[in-house]
Amino acid sequence: MGIRSKNILLTDDNYVNQQVASRMLRKFGHEVDICFSGFEAIEAIQTKQFDLVLMDVMMPGMDGITASQEIRRQLGKACPPIIALTAYTNAEDERRCLDAGLDDFFWGLEGFQM
Repeated sequence: MGIRSKNILLTDDNYVNQQVASRMLRKFGHEVDICFSGFEAIEAIQTKQFDLVLMDVMMPGMDGITASQEIRRQLGKACPPIIALTAYTNAEDERRCLDAGLDDFFWGLEGFQM
């Protein structure tokens, strides 16, 4: 049985991270929309339905935690899982994300599979 293709929103302000993550996800057959900021992610969820949101935690303007909380507020029970995605972290950052309501926390792209 194969993995069902997912419609994923990837939000990261780093172009290289976007390219690496989106290529990996597309390689597994997923459709990926890319946003550069939390503000763009909030706009994207208003126009399209996603199965999963990958959210960079540290972005200028609006960080990923704030954007995720706003997405949850707007979508309510229809909100897809939101996973914090970051390369720089520690256990305190992970706890902060989970306490803020994100569904999971992933740091680094090594071994990332869906």
